[in-house]
Amino acid sequence: MNVADADLLEPPFNIHVTSIADNSVHLSWSPPCDNGNSDIIRYDVEQSDSLHIDWKPGETVATPTCSAAITGLDWIV
Repeated sequence: MNVADADLLEPPFNIHVTSIADNSVHLSWSPPCDNGNSDIIRYDVEQSDSLHIDWKPGETVATPTCSAAITGLDWIV
């Protein structure tokens, strides 16, 4: 299959921070309305440093789960 022939997946929406702790945050979201005619098997949640320069894996979540707890965060005030 050619990428040009494939439908593009829309991003999740209604992304919310549902709780914040000392070094973690809990997120929830709704699945995309258009899945690009493909099954969604997981969500890869990434996190960035405080300057938004470096991105790294945060959590991999298998569907149908639409929430994740990201731990090990350093808060900058």
